[in-house]
Amino acid sequence: MSYRAFEIRLQLFKNVQFLFFILSGVFATFGYGLIYISLSWSAYQYHSEINSLTTLMLCLWLPSIIGSPFFGYCADRFNRKYLIILSNSVRGFVVVIFVLLSLNTTLQLNLYYLAVILGFFVSFYMPAALPLMQEIVSKTQLLEANATADMIYELGVILGMGISGFIITNYGWSITLLVGGIFFIFASIFNLMMKYKPLINHTTMSFSLKRICLDYFTAIKYLTVNKNLISIYIIQTLLMTLLMILPVILLPFVVNILNASSHEFSILESTLSGGVITGGLISPIMTKRTSFKLTIVMLLCLISLALVFFSLNTVVKLSYLIYFAVGFGLSSWAVIITYGQIIIPNSLQGRIQAFFYSSAGILVIIVYLGLDYISTQLSINNLYLLAGLVSMLTIPLTLTSIKE
Repeated sequence: MSYRAFEIRLQLFKNVQFLFFILSGVFATFGYGLIYISLSWSAYQYHSEINSLTTLMLCLWLPSIIGSPFFGYCADRFNRKYLIILSNSVRGFVVVIFVLLSLNTTLQLNLYYLAVILGFFVSFYMPAALPLMQEIVSKTQLLEANATADMIYELGVILGMGISGFIITNYGWSITLLVGGIFFIFASIFNLMMKYKPLINHTTMSFSLKRICLDYFTAIKYLTVNKNLISIYIIQTLLMTLLMILPVILLPFVVNILNASSHEFSILESTLSGGVITGGLISPIMTKRTSFKLTIVMLLCLISLALVFFSLNTVVKLSYLIYFAVGFGLSSWAVIITYGQIIIPNSLQGRIQAFFYSSAGILVIIVYLGLDYISTQLSINNLYLLAGLVSMLTIPLTLTSIKE
């Protein structure tokens, strides 16, 4: 990283509102990592079936799919800071209350009900958080701000998931859940400390179903008129889906194809995140020195080729390097997000983001539901090959849709 690039990042953290936003993100993603692993662990422990994890994913994603118009409407009509506070604080308090109630052995608490509540309130977060970035940093700093946030989120999830194993082993899944809930509450406190002037006037608000639907379809109509934007958000959706699915198929690949140990599996997992973090440092520099289009195309080519090579590889140490390259390529997500933020009116971004966030949820659920069937038709390494080929489809989309 050049001195100038380092100076720009340092300048970002002098912005107190951005600092609070990032601190909130660290605490929230760390808490998410703890909660996600403890929920998955407890669901599998009690039901001893892989289908229990699929059911858990359905509970977490269905609220965002069904309620997409509502969440997008809220993100564009209400103060986004307060929506994020709502998302983080409610998730935190619900988890804490759930754990405290579970101490009463006469109560039969259902983890899936908890997952539905968490899925509902996390759906406020993405449509509000991404457009909020434009309200706290200048347009010239937007790319670096998004890339930094992406790195921090990835780091928070890594640490949360990594430490969750230690806490579950020594103290149990309920304590792990409790700690995750407390971190969400602290995240909301950092959001509460943010002071800034919203870009949108929040005086006209209505919970009329007709108004919500009309507003939602106004945003969809904007996309249909500006067809290039659809391609950009399709790429974003596919990248987000890859981020959700690749960790799921990694374990069977490591066991059946690489014949690797659990220690090597953990190293491989960390290389993906390491690639995302490194890419977050370098991709803004690439974009400033070349262009949005060229940077995104190069990173998408890297993902595609790396996934294809990964599917063909059987050498453990070489897989570290290839999987790092996959993560590096996935850092293109922040570049694409920034490009979309620059060309789309801020007043529409919540609804558009909600629509494509729910689209990613649909893809994730389809893959989870079809994973058992797909794995009987294709070997696990061919799943990575298929992911690489699908990623290649995003390259012509980028070339035709992004205008400098």
